[in-house]
Amino acid sequence: MTSSADWLGDFLASTLAGTRPELSSGTTAAGVRWTWQNESVLLLEPAGSATHSVFVFAGVHGDETAPIEMLSRLVVDIANGQAPLAVRMLVILGNIDAMRAGHRYIDDDLNRLFSGRHTNVPASHEAPRAAQLEASALRFFAGASHAKWHIGHAGPSSSSWRCCRTPRRRCRARCSTGCTMRTCRRCCCTGKEQYLRALHRACVGRAGMHA
Repeated sequence: MTSSADWLGDFLASTLAGTRPELSSGTTAAGVRWTWQNESVLLLEPAGSATHSVFVFAGVHGDETAPIEMLSRLVVDIANGQAPLAVRMLVILGNIDAMRAGHRYIDDDLNRLFSGRHTNVPASHEAPRAAQLEASALRFFAGASHAKWHIGHAGPSSSSWRCCRTPRRRCRARCSTGCTMRTCRRCCCTGKEQYLRALHRACVGRAGMHA
């Protein structure tokens, strides 16, 4: 087991190492309540009243590392008080074994196994994980009386992100100057920082947003 502070301080590394916190729940110095529900399934609740319940999911494909890293960074920011949490937030990193192997999936695409479809492939490596994550999401939203949001992140590997550096002629859509989040893939217009700011706007107070 790992100390709770160290575990929250590097959510991604702790998850990949297969370690769990020494306590299953606690409160950060900033007053955020956290609960370890299962491997890479983390519930975060604000010190005050929540405005929304937000389910944030990354790593449905193990080789799409950029969203995984961004979500882990947000957890660290919340844990150390740099990002004041304003919502109930369920954080899930999806296909952990595929992430460890650096593959998209082991047997079956996890993204195709939700809504009960995992029952069609009971022998699949991903089937138990799909069932587990479905149950976690249903429990999270079951008692919420306010707005319910789901933010799913899928994207390229970290090595594919070239914020403001890829030559314009290589973009798959027309870029504008300064990384303005157009629809290009693997190019300057889908920079990590833009996505991270959007995630911060959804989940934390304005004081926690990156400039």
